[in-house]
Amino acid sequence: MLQDNEKNQENSAHSLTAHLLLGLALKHRVYIGLTIILVFGAYLRSYHINYPSIGYHNMKENEYLSMALHYLNEGFSLERKVFFYDDKDFNTYAQVPLISYTAALVWKIIGENVWSVRLQMILFSLGSIFLAFILTQQLSKDKTLSLLTALVMTILPINVFFGRNIQPEAPGLACLLLTFVLFNKWKTSPSWTLSLLTGLAWTVTGFYKSAFIVPSIAILAVIPYQELLRAISSSNRIRELMPWSGFLTVLIFPIYLVSNLLHNPGHSDYASGRIKPLQSFDIAYWKAIDSIGYFLDNYTYLLSYIFLVGVLFILLVKSTFRIFMMLNLFSMIPFMVVFSDHVNQHSYYQMPYVYFFSFGVAYCMQVAFSKVSSLLKLPYLSIIGPVIVMVYAYGDLKASIDRQYDVQFLGLDVAGEYVKSRTEPSDKLFALGSAQNVAVCYFAQRYCSNLSGSTEVIRNYEDEFNARFIYINARYINQAASWESWKYIVENYHLAHAGLHRIGNTLYLSQIVLEKGDRKLDMTLLNKVKPIFKRDYEKTTLKIPYYVIEPD
Repeated sequence: MLQDNEKNQENSAHSLTAHLLLGLALKHRVYIGLTIILVFGAYLRSYHINYPSIGYHNMKENEYLSMALHYLNEGFSLERKVFFYDDKDFNTYAQVPLISYTAALVWKIIGENVWSVRLQMILFSLGSIFLAFILTQQLSKDKTLSLLTALVMTILPINVFFGRNIQPEAPGLACLLLTFVLFNKWKTSPSWTLSLLTGLAWTVTGFYKSAFIVPSIAILAVIPYQELLRAISSSNRIRELMPWSGFLTVLIFPIYLVSNLLHNPGHSDYASGRIKPLQSFDIAYWKAIDSIGYFLDNYTYLLSYIFLVGVLFILLVKSTFRIFMMLNLFSMIPFMVVFSDHVNQHSYYQMPYVYFFSFGVAYCMQVAFSKVSSLLKLPYLSIIGPVIVMVYAYGDLKASIDRQYDVQFLGLDVAGEYVKSRTEPSDKLFALGSAQNVAVCYFAQRYCSNLSGSTEVIRNYEDEFNARFIYINARYINQAASWESWKYIVENYHLAHAGLHRIGNTLYLSQIVLEKGDRKLDMTLLNKVKPIFKRDYEKTTLKIPYYVIEPD
């Protein structure tokens, strides 16, 4: 009898505990949901976190890694030294290389690596998801819409890949959203501190990536103009304007930008040469633009259609955030006027509008399923419906994410390390390949120059910089062979290293490295020397074996 009572008490205690836990879960379900979303986002972005920088857009990664390595070894400066820009200060962009600064600082503590730099990008990306949730809640007062927007932000292919790739888009987006969040908070509780922080967030946004300040036009929708006019006309003007004064910190970025351009006229020439204000108004531009394909790969067909309907809902449905979102949409016009040439060639130039896209998708699903839920009198459909759509869309989203992860330029790390082991730090090399192939220069940690079709140019470069190696991507061998300089190369260089990858039972040539010496170039060695297995390269669903041939 006593045992039965003890069991009943124990069961009652367990039941009470379960009830309390369930109550807490229901009370905090929104934040539990947000936590799950952030954990899932971290999982998607952490793929290959310590993998060599040989993937899709590795050129950007290796730019910032190059600069970080120089800051680590030579100290911090405003110079942007990059191995594949031939020992010249890479100051084409008037941006502050904040990523490289923070990477070098971390490396001073834990040593040089790639994972810690990618981790910084992931943290910024997760921060932008959290800020998207906060911003949507500020604008709409709707926690469900906020969660849904955060979910879309989490799984968009563009925000997954560029939310871990080492380049300024993830930090730029996070700082832009932080600017919006801080400004909305200031509007509710005006203070000098909040205005200062808002101005600084906007300034850092520009320092990371100037393109990201364009969508901040949307702030014009939430400025309390009446309060500003009242403060200006107040008899106690200084006191009334004090909460606004911190916004003056936004002047830091344009002052820096102008002074930088005046100090480096080459920046102005480059920038003005890339600005084609009428280009995006030409139908031919939209017929030829590569970013249409990027757009679909970044967002998928299904979500793109949902977004377009969502834009219509934003324009037509009365809401507290309509003007803010309309100004986001309007800001695309000046954005395209200035950056059309960049948008045409780089998919990541769509990143400033990832939040706008995510909000449009989430809002469309919420409005549509709320109407259907009301008509069918199924109250939970407004929540379950969007989840079903996202689950259905996830197959295409994951396929797109995997495609971007699976773009790899195999063997660049191996070829670069080969050159590094056989040269001195002051030596240079020649390289011929696509923009992504110049990663070989970073892995070699040697400055390099494009291989020239002129024998005289090659010989002068050899003499001046002790350049004894030539890297050629396999797809560019025929191009090199058509040049006047090829005869000189054949007579004075020999095959030192070749990389091959295996697909099925077939070996395909990836690249070759030639070394200057007393032997002629003999490409038949590729068929005579037995390839040696070097490593496996991992893709999302398979491994690709990589082999090398080193006749010496």
